[in-house]
Amino acid sequence: MMRIIGNIILFVLMIVAAAFAIINADLIQLNYFIGHIKVPLALVLIITFIAGALMAVLFNLSGMIRLKRENKRLQKKTVKHQQEQQHLLTSQDPKLP
Repeated sequence: MMRIIGNIILFVLMIVAAAFAIINADLIQLNYFIGHIKVPLALVLIITFIAGALMAVLFNLSGMIRLKRENKRLQKKTVKHQQEQQHLLTSQDPKLP
């Protein structure tokens, strides 16, 4: 069921993207340092959107790596504490309450 919903959402997004490209088919002049070219506005907007999404992923990647390292460190610390707790429970004097 989820696969069908995913395919429907993908199809709708493709229709919206096609309509977006048709509406923004006008040629614009793109100036850069050594020259200029004429490209469709839709292409410029799509490339800009993709570049922004990639930059967001790269900026978040460092934070994700840091969190994974911290998670691994805390898991090791938890195992160490559990082993210490088990050792203390097994080494207690049975006469004590």
